Amino acid sequence: MAPLFRDRFKEEETWETMYEALVATGVSYVTPKDASNKRGAVMLDVRLEDAQAERRIPRAVSAALYRPIQGKDVFANIRRAAFAFFAIAGTERNPEWLNQVQAAVKGNKGAEIICVCERGGSLENKPGMKLGFQSRSLKAVYLLRQAGYRNVKVLDGGMYRWAREDLPMVSDV
Repeated sequence: MAPLFRDRFKEEETWETMYEALVATGVSYVTPKDASNKRGAVMLDVRLEDAQAERRIPRAVSAALYRPIQGKDVFANIRRAAFAFFAIAGTERNPEWLNQVQAAVKGNKGAEIICVCERGGSLENKPGMKLGFQSRSLKAVYLLRQAGYRNVKVLDGGMYRWAREDLPMVSDV
C-alpha cells in the first residue's frame, strides 16, 4: 500500500528530469518589451486561473498548467491537507491543458508560443539552486516539446517583470 500511496502524490516527471532535458536543448527567453511587440506569437498564460483573474496580459490565452486539487477521495483530501500544512493551496496538473494549448494554436505545432507564469524561471545554477529556479513556464516548455511543439519560449521574468516594465495588464476583479 505504501508505494501506491506515495505514487499518487508524484507528478509523472520530476523537475530534475525536466531540468536536464531543458539544459540539453536550451530554452529561449523573450523580454516583456519584445513579447509585447510580437503580434504573431501566442502568449500562453500557464498560471492558476485565480492569478490570471487578478492580472493578465490583455492578449494572453488562458491555459493553466495546474488547477486546484479535484475530487473528494482520500488521496485528494490528504494532498489538500499536506499543502494546507504549508499554508498553500493544493494543485494538480490540469488534464485538459494540452487540449487547451492545441485550441489556442489551432493545431499548429509550429506556432510561436511564449509561456507566461509569475517569474519565468531560470536554468542558471546559483548558490542554493542546484537545478535552477523551476517555474510553470519552464515546465510548460518541457511538456510542449514532449508533445511535439518546437517554437516555445519563456517570458523572461514572467508577470513580475511585465508589471515592473509597466506594460498593459487587465484584471477581472
